[in-house]
Amino acid sequence: LETIDNAQKILTTYFHLLNQAELSEISGINRSRANAATAERPRPDSIFMAVKSMRDHGMSLEDAKVLVGNLNIQPTFTAHPTEARRQSILSKQKKITDLVEDYLFAGLGERDQKDLELEIKRYLALLMLTDEVRAERIGVIDEVKNAIYFVMESVWPTIPALYRDFKSAFKTYYDTAIDPPTFLHVRSWIGGDRDGNPSVTHEVTRSAFRIQRQTILQRYIEVMDELYHDLSVSSRKISISSELSGSIEDDLKQVKLGLQQERLTAEPLRVKILCVQEKLRKKKADASFAYSQSAFLEDLNVMQNVLTATHFSELDEGGVLNHLIEQAKTFGFVLMRMDMRQDSRVHETAIEEIFDKGNCLHGYSSLTEAEKYKQLVRMIESDESCLLDDWSHYTESTYELLKLFETIRYELAITDGAIPSYVISMTHGPSDILEVMFLAKASDLLNRELACPFNIVPLFETINDIKGAPSLMGELMEDTFYRRHLEQQGNFQEIMLGYSDSNKDGGIFSATWELNVCQRELGSIFHEHGVELGLFHGRGGSVSRGGGQANRAIINLPANCQNGRIRMTEQGEVISYRYANERIAKRHLEQITNAAILGQMNPPYDYESASIDQIERIAHLALDNYEACIKTDECWRFYVNATPISHMSYLPLASRPVSRNTVDTKQVDFENLRAIPWVFSWVQTRYNLPGWFGVGSALVEEMKDREQEASLKQLYRDSNIFRHLMENITFEMSRCRLLVSQKYADLVPHSSFPD
Repeated sequence: LETIDNAQKILTTYFHLLNQAELSEISGINRSRANAATAERPRPDSIFMAVKSMRDHGMSLEDAKVLVGNLNIQPTFTAHPTEARRQSILSKQKKITDLVEDYLFAGLGERDQKDLELEIKRYLALLMLTDEVRAERIGVIDEVKNAIYFVMESVWPTIPALYRDFKSAFKTYYDTAIDPPTFLHVRSWIGGDRDGNPSVTHEVTRSAFRIQRQTILQRYIEVMDELYHDLSVSSRKISISSELSGSIEDDLKQVKLGLQQERLTAEPLRVKILCVQEKLRKKKADASFAYSQSAFLEDLNVMQNVLTATHFSELDEGGVLNHLIEQAKTFGFVLMRMDMRQDSRVHETAIEEIFDKGNCLHGYSSLTEAEKYKQLVRMIESDESCLLDDWSHYTESTYELLKLFETIRYELAITDGAIPSYVISMTHGPSDILEVMFLAKASDLLNRELACPFNIVPLFETINDIKGAPSLMGELMEDTFYRRHLEQQGNFQEIMLGYSDSNKDGGIFSATWELNVCQRELGSIFHEHGVELGLFHGRGGSVSRGGGQANRAIINLPANCQNGRIRMTEQGEVISYRYANERIAKRHLEQITNAAILGQMNPPYDYESASIDQIERIAHLALDNYEACIKTDECWRFYVNATPISHMSYLPLASRPVSRNTVDTKQVDFENLRAIPWVFSWVQTRYNLPGWFGVGSALVEEMKDREQEASLKQLYRDSNIFRHLMENITFEMSRCRLLVSQKYADLVPHSSFPD
């Protein structure tokens, strides 16, 4: 057994290091291609290419600036359990890869090479002695720290490069320097996503905010040291503005510098830097200290104005201060703005208890949807408070939910905008949205005019809910009460769509098509009512969970949803792939930005009725095949016995449970299993079944008619969504290893699934 264990460890380490070497190779290719790009042949999928495309399409400078001004890119980090490797393993693998790269390409002498060989072997030995999987289940705060690591290591240094590309591209193609808006905002669910995760409590949410806040403030404090050494500007060389002098005077009313101030009389910029640094230290020690992101940026701009007033235009570009201004605009004092998420059933149960114990209404959950909506409107608009003064009389679940809203109020008081959205899982009807409005009103977060400090975001996950989303939101757009709320939100509505659960529910073809139809219909409804739509794409890493190339997915969104707003989840192993390397992170973010610009330029694709009929026919056939084979007791028995799902339940991959119940044929069924372990288990067996099942039979049926076969080929040439879907399915099938899959199938004797 020890020999087998060591052999497995060596093979696993070998292939993981190959993956790391591949990332390093990709990074090198990125660098080479970037260096080879020219003004007339910019790198594909880059910001330069996007700006050149605008110019080549005859777009004026002002129109191009409007298009860029629409950009709002929001990668959202989550902690779903699809990254099995520990941070200890990942960091050592990366270190070995870096050392090997130095060994091969740094032009070292013989002595240095021998030293590196020894260091590489040392890290390999450490890898062999390190557990692949954690001994204990990772905690939420550990997940928060992991996300912070990737953001600070890769996204932080990438920010200035992205904005520099925009400035250079406009100078190259429009001969005009522009100051691009802050279009990139990093967001997170980690510490706020309590849907099915009992580990996320209001105390954990507060701790997550505190850790993020202290991390970003500490980074600013450290950068102030760099800035101090950088800006050795003397008042004997330039005239110092009254703006800077007045700013320093105001600062010295809040902080004391002592002897430092006296010896820097000829270097006022350094005095200002020390003042800012002290204010940051006070903010880090006490979150309630009156120093905000806007005040910090104002201080930085005061210093920037001094440099701008000199005769050296080079000081307006690059440098520590310019980079810091862009980073401060992006991260503020919160680092990653955090969403809250909870299941709609938790809200309903809590509200029923609040109404019942407050003697406001009895039997809320038994009301019809229309009656629930009517009663919620009445309670929100009234001055009546249903909350008990002593929350200890509530059940633990209701108490925790009320404490969450109390925490939201507390964090928003410290940092405006720290919690931009509240996501409602399993949204089925309008009352699910109003329940959050009621809880916000009961917590003094919703005012009389129905303005709320965060967006209330319905999440549509199942096939039926995705099909019903346009009708539900259309109903709300016609509702006077809800439109009053949206007006207070700037006539903006964010909607989240779940790719993983819809795929598990109906298979890849049906889910993808219904999501596309849903988005087109939502785009039309919101455009008709003059409300801006923000789509939040709940994508996973694999194609079967909406993954794949992010920029291609964006380009293929319906034209009436292309408004420059792109928000998507970054999950599990995708985070370590896209953000473990600074150069790869930059490439990923610039590709998304490029797609968001080009997407706004795409002409709408007018589906012919025959094309729609054909795609829908295939989608229905694929759904029928999927449900007939997958949603059966035989498939479930095969799945439980042939895949490692029962073992995964015990692996300490993440704080969130892999399943709501122990995976046992008597305790959990297909409907109750989460989408993530569903896909993850099939991948382990190399079936990759969620990425293709049901489609082949549907296409065979469709191609029985020669005319339909010809039209199918035409559809592949003309339809972006159909071609993109077929390419993804082909990719997933190419990754199958059926000889390996057969070994797993042999674990289930006398089973005819899959045939």
